[in-house]
Amino acid sequence: MSSRSVDLTQGHITKQLVRFMLPILAGYVFQTLYNNVDSLVVGNLIGKEALAAVNTCTPIYNLLVGFFVGMSTGAGVIFSKAYGQGDYPRLRDAIHTTVLFALLLGLALGAAGVAAVPLILLLLGCRPDIWDYTGEYLRVYIAGILFTAFCNVGASVLRSVGDSRSPFYALVVCSVLNMVLESSSPRRSGSRRSVSSPV
Repeated sequence: MSSRSVDLTQGHITKQLVRFMLPILAGYVFQTLYNNVDSLVVGNLIGKEALAAVNTCTPIYNLLVGFFVGMSTGAGVIFSKAYGQGDYPRLRDAIHTTVLFALLLGLALGAAGVAAVPLILLLLGCRPDIWDYTGEYLRVYIAGILFTAFCNVGASVLRSVGDSRSPFYALVVCSVLNMVLESSSPRRSGSRRSVSSPV
C-alpha cells in the first residue's frame, strides 16, 4: 500500500477516517476559493461581459461535473469493495469498464454539446450582448469535458484504495496553473458586438 493511502481496516477507525477525510474536505474548500478567484480574474482582466458569460454557463458545467462526480462515486463503491476483498481481477475489470465508459460518454457529450451550443444559449436565456463570450466559453468547456470525466474517475480510483491526498495535490496544481495562465493572458477591453445571437 502507498504511503499516501489510509488503511481503514487497521488502527483507530476515527483517526483513520479523519486522515482520509481531511484532504477531501480541503479539496472542496480549495475548489470554492478557486472558483471565487477565477471569477475575480475574469472580471478584472477581461471585463464584466466575460464574467457574465462565465456565470451564465454555471448551470451547464455544474450539471456536467455533477454527473461525472456521481458516476465516479458510484463506480468507487465497486472499486473499494473489490480492493477491500483483495479481488484485483475484478478491480481491474471495473476500472477498465469505467474508463471506457467515461471515454465514450465524454467524446459523445463533447461533440453533441459543442454542436448544440446555440440551442443551449437560447434555453439559458443568454443576453445578446454576451452571446459571443458565452458561446466561446461554453464551447471550450464542453469540448474539454472528457478531461473532467477522466479526472473524476482517476480521483475515484485513488480514493477507493485509501489515497485521498493525491487527488487533492492534483487539484491544487491544476488550479494554480489555471490561475497563472488566466492572469498572464492579454487584457481585453470593452465588449464584443454580438453577431450571432438570434435574440
